[in-house]
Amino acid sequence: LTLSLQAHGCSRDELDASVCDAVSVLNTYTFYTRNSIRALRVTPAGAPQGLLDTRVTVHGYEIGAASTNAYIDLNRLTLRTSVDGAAPQATAGSMPDVGLADLVAPLAYVPPRGVGNTAVARLAVSLDGDTFTDLATGPTFTLYNAIVDGGFPLGGPLGSPSALTITGRGF
Repeated sequence: LTLSLQAHGCSRDELDASVCDAVSVLNTYTFYTRNSIRALRVTPAGAPQGLLDTRVTVHGYEIGAASTNAYIDLNRLTLRTSVDGAAPQATAGSMPDVGLADLVAPLAYVPPRGVGNTAVARLAVSLDGDTFTDLATGPTFTLYNAIVDGGFPLGGPLGSPSALTITGRGF
């Protein structure tokens, strides 16, 4: 639901109200519920633990948005991240392409947890920084901590399929 507000009045410099020019201000206020916002999936689906600026794109939509399959940017797009059930942390997001339902934001920092220990982050989005989608039903992001020890063979013929075996831990 969109509500348009309009005000009329005189500027401060015009003391005589009978001769002042009308001033019109038009602003739009949008009402929505958290059930009308959908966060469907995240790309990339995972990244290494311990990175300071892991940026993700959350794809979704707002039911009833003016343009099909788009979020409404209410100037406080926010991503909330909860890693393995911990208290959620919020980071500011942006919408690089207004015609798409893509919210881009950094994840909260997750320190390394040891080789082989993955962490699962649940994600929620907000258009206004206050009302978030449900973390329990939102998309997930995997933070991994794997080590590759080697691969075999070290080469192969050009233009032919080759099987590659990778050894290591944490995957």
